[in-house]
Amino acid sequence: VHDELAAALAATARTPIVVFTKCDLPPAADPALAPPPALAEGALLVSARRGTGIDALLDAIVTRLPISPPLY
Repeated sequence: VHDELAAALAATARTPIVVFTKCDLPPAADPALAPPPALAEGALLVSARRGTGIDALLDAIVTRLPISPPLY
């Protein structure tokens, strides 16, 4: 599944925001379930419970938004 996702993301002209939470971490007993380096490189680690990584995620989203007047 990871390889299919990495290939689909590579085929787009957009830079994806890859975010991992603790649910995405592989169990210690099976490191083969870890995401491939192509996905993990530059990925953001976010914890909603602790609130870590939220600011970095928001910054990544804002930098990718098109410049336009407010639409509301």
